[in-house]
Formats: sequence, structure tokens, C-alpha cells
Amino acid sequence: PGSLVFSDVVVGRNIARPIVIATCALRDGQGAFIGVVNAVIDLEYFKTLFSSQDVGPNGVIALFRKDNFKLVARWPESEKVHPNEVLPQYVRPLANSDQRMPTGTIEIPAPFDGVVRIFSFRALDRYPFYLAVGLARADVLAAWQVRAQGVGLSGLVLLLVLAALLRRLWRTEIVRSGMVADLAGRERQLRMIADHFPGSV
Repeated sequence: PGSLVFSDVVVGRNIARPIVIATCALRDGQGAFIGVVNAVIDLEYFKTLFSSQDVGPNGVIALFRKDNFKLVARWPESEKVHPNEVLPQYVRPLANSDQRMPTGTIEIPAPFDGVVRIFSFRALDRYPFYLAVGLARADVLAAWQVRAQGVGLSGLVLLLVLAALLRRLWRTEIVRSGMVADLAGRERQLRMIADHFPGSV
């Protein structure tokens, strides 16, 4: 909504937790200002929602503003980054200094913990916020490596079974060849005996 304005993150007096205040101007049918409506958004809701998502041991979910790139909420929380801190320039999802991208994926090292993460972000429709989900590159590759090792191990087992079968076939063929040769030798001996004793058969 065009007349909806969001505050920076503040600590609520009554609940003593981080909140954002949404303010909307009320106007009559002719457009004259008649008042203001405020709504308090408790950021604990977002932290609970974010924590229910599996982003791996080094993953991050963050909500930040489109207009000034200030952090609104982050999970897991960190002592090194706080609400209302402006994200570093190279972290910001910008096509250039004037045009913000509505969605995208970037790979960046976090300045406060050095973890390289792959972030996918999306601008929220009708609200001045980006939602970003970052998975640690090492976690993503570790899962891929486990699958690759599983496939490699399965292939190795298959090759070993195939080699054992081929060895068995080769030994069976050697035994069969020996038996054929033995039978041929016995047949020759019988013929020689039959040739020496023609009347006995």
C-alpha cells in the first residue's frame, strides 16, 4: 500500500522486544487527512517462523529493508550483526546503484563470520522488504559429496561383484576345458584299445 510506512526496528515499551511499527494515513472520500492507524509488528513472530525452517547448521534467514538495506530480523541471531545495521554494499542485491532486483541468487562470504553462503532473495510484493535465505556453500557441497560418495561406493561394489562373477566364470571355463580335454584323452585311449582288440567289442 502506498500510504503504509514502516519504522526502523525499535524495542517496544510494553513487551520489551524488538518491534516494527506500521503506520497508515486515513483519508476521507475527498482525500482529506482524517487520522492515522498504527500497528505493532512483533519481530519474535518472524524469528519463530524462520527457526522452523531447516537451513542447515550454518544457514541464515533474514528480512531487510529495500529502501536502505537495514536489517530487520535475522535467524539465527548473532552478536555481530544487529537490527537496523545497514548491510555492506557488496551484500546488497543490486543490479546497479539505481535499479534493485526483485529476486535473485548470489554467493557471498559473510563479513562477520567468514562463511561463504549462497543467498536467494526476493522482494516482498507491496511491502518495502527483502527476504533472503542463505545456505552455507560447505553444507550444500557436503550433502552433494555424501551423495557422490554413495554413488561411487555403489559403483565400486558393483565392479567388485562383476569382477568376482567374471573370475568365477573364468575358473568354470578352465575346469570345463580340462574336463573336455580329459574326455577327449579317454576317448582316444578307448579307440586305441578297441583297435588292438577288434573282436572284443
